[in-house]
Amino acid sequence: MKNLPFPESTTGNAIENPVEVSFKIPPHVYVGDDITALKIGVWEAEKQKWSFDYIAFGKEDTKKDNRQILFTTTKFAPMAMLQSRCMDYPYQNWWLRCISDEVAILDLWTKRVHLVFEINALSMKLVECEIPEI
Repeated sequence: MKNLPFPESTTGNAIENPVEVSFKIPPHVYVGDDITALKIGVWEAEKQKWSFDYIAFGKEDTKKDNRQILFTTTKFAPMAMLQSRCMDYPYQNWWLRCISDEVAILDLWTKRVHLVFEINALSMKLVECEIPEI
């Protein structure tokens, strides 16, 4: 028996013919209305960063209604579904009010969603949101 690395070690991790990849976004992951804002990154260990160079999307490859993402890749490495950390910034509005001596309520309106938090001395919890994934 002989161990053959794939892809061949002479070409590194890159491959010539793109490989089609398809996956469903799990129901507990929140995806906003603009699913095209999602990106698929491939981890480049040498550079210690995510790269988008090896991923290609075709037309209609990302569909919000069935939470399906289709793309091709030319590199086998760890992959991740990524989106901007700042999608909801700047906030549109916020409102903080005390409801007792040690409890406050924070209403936060972002670009996509309205959130209500209960703040105690040592904790904070989400108490209201229309989006089940959150």
